[in-house]
Amino acid sequence: MCLSAFFAFQYQNIIVTDSGQEEIISQIQLTKVECNASEPLVCMDAENGEFFECNFTIENPTNHSVTLLGVSATYERKTPSSLYLIARGSRSYNLNFELGNHTFTLKMYCLTYTEKPPPSILTTPSFHVDITVKYGFSARILGATVSDSTVEGTWVVARPPNDETYPLLFMYPVLIIGTWTIGIGAALIVEFTKVKEVIKIEQLASANFLLFALFVFAILLLPSLYYPPPYRASEISLPATGGLAGLTILVKNILRFIIVLNIITAIGLFLHRRWAKTLALAILILFIISIFYANLLLGLFIPSFADISTLILLISFAIVGATTTITVLKLSKTS
Repeated sequence: MCLSAFFAFQYQNIIVTDSGQEEIISQIQLTKVECNASEPLVCMDAENGEFFECNFTIENPTNHSVTLLGVSATYERKTPSSLYLIARGSRSYNLNFELGNHTFTLKMYCLTYTEKPPPSILTTPSFHVDITVKYGFSARILGATVSDSTVEGTWVVARPPNDETYPLLFMYPVLIIGTWTIGIGAALIVEFTKVKEVIKIEQLASANFLLFALFVFAILLLPSLYYPPPYRASEISLPATGGLAGLTILVKNILRFIIVLNIITAIGLFLHRRWAKTLALAILILFIISIFYANLLLGLFIPSFADISTLILLISFAIVGATTTITVLKLSKTS
């Protein structure tokens, strides 16, 4: 109980800390963009590999040292009704970013597969710049728009894959599930090795199937856990769509059926009903079948980044399987 309370406190603490770290990151500003040439017209009739260089000045107005992870930019020419993509560039860093202004040079490679504006059309040069910054375990992509050399603003756009908030938040609920499942499961196994009375065996079996039901219920709840916005730009399990959405709904319905079946079995065993032993055997068979689809279940309900959490859930899954197998074997000897 104390461990669960500690993990729940840590979950809330991660959310609060992440919010504070975002406040520091959001103060980072793009202040100026200058091209080494007065106008990068080289891209208007560019061939593969041609580029021009731009200097991006970024300000850290805080007294906190953050980590600059990368800068990427898209150079565009626009009219009131059209937008022409001209060049793109990006560069990865891993630099401590102290108080003050810092200038970074970026190679902007000309795009040869996009339509260029005709010389007769008046266009305005603009940049869209993404700055990836990390402070503590939180990371953000800051977006900025530059129109005709004027920086229009810098704001938080999304979380990059470098952000560690989601893995931390996912881990603590999984630790709560694992603590209860592994702890109760181990206690049941120990009790089953000692007990001989039929009534006691059926009571322990009832507790086992309640544990099974709670474990499956917890798996269903995991995707609905609260995660603070903004959401990740990539490397996250996206909401299911199309055929995957239908498969997710089907699996959820099967899991709900298993929960109901476990609860009915637990009640039947507690009331010493013979039919409950048949249901117990059916649940064990369902569990054995589910082993072959464990990877599918993990993919539908567990984010791709949750390596440690996945291991904890697999151990919990194994404990549930072990206690259920022992339960059915014990019940078979009481028939």
